[in-house]
Amino acid sequence: MNVKKLTYFEFTMHRDSDESFLGRKIIMSEDKRNTAGDLVKNTSKQASELLNKTADTANEIIKNVSGEGGLVGKVSDTSSDLVKNVSNTGHKVVGKTVDTASKAVKGATDKLFKKK
Repeated sequence: MNVKKLTYFEFTMHRDSDESFLGRKIIMSEDKRNTAGDLVKNTSKQASELLNKTADTANEIIKNVSGEGGLVGKVSDTSSDLVKNVSNTGHKVVGKTVDTASKAVKGATDKLFKKK
């Protein structure tokens, strides 16, 4: 599914000297960034960022309760890093999967509907 967003820009042209009206020009541009694949990637990115912030917050709470330099704090740091690394890896995998699937669909579509 390819969602197209059209953006319209309107310019009003005047003469510098007397501000008399010269005309209008409307320019239409197509924003190709709003595709289904981008939706999946952006959702994955936001979920990863939320998980990272949650892990950081939980880590800070544990450190405030147990103390900064203790064993519990170090274990909490390690656990937080592990959770964030897994989240970031998952986000990268989702991005690569979406890119690969998009290329495969585009290739198949081009071959199927190729003009002769």
